[in-house]
Amino acid sequence: MNRQNDISLIDRVVSKNNMERAIQKVLKNKGAPGVDEMTVYELEEHMQTYGS
Repeated sequence: MNRQNDISLIDRVVSKNNMERAIQKVLKNKGAPGVDEMTVYELEEHMQTYGS
């Protein structure tokens, strides 16, 4: 893989739409905080404040 493909993949993985869908899935299944101990509710607020 070349650098351009890496950037493209990263952009797709962390796209705003993808992150919002992931948050909704975690909310639906009542997921636990990650290693950073940030809950999905805190993450949602963080993303609204700082963007994706």
